[in-house]
Amino acid sequence: MKEQNTYVEYSRSEIDAQPDETEWIRFDALTDADIDTDTDDPKTDATFWKDATVVMPEDVIDAEKRKEVIKGFKIWRF
Repeated sequence: MKEQNTYVEYSRSEIDAQPDETEWIRFDALTDADIDTDTDDPKTDATFWKDATVVMPEDVIDAEKRKEVIKGFKIWRF
């Protein structure tokens, strides 16, 4: 069975009425050393890149295609 996405809209006042669950005290206490920056951005060296290949896009987006993309974003509210 295909999974169905649910689209829900909230007004600004409904969003503002939601409780703030952010742990600001804990957040403010963080130091740079506490923040893990290596997990999502591992260090690389020349060995990592030695076999890399540059791949250029096959198609350039011209002005007409760009208009279609923007129209699609507006329709889907991105």
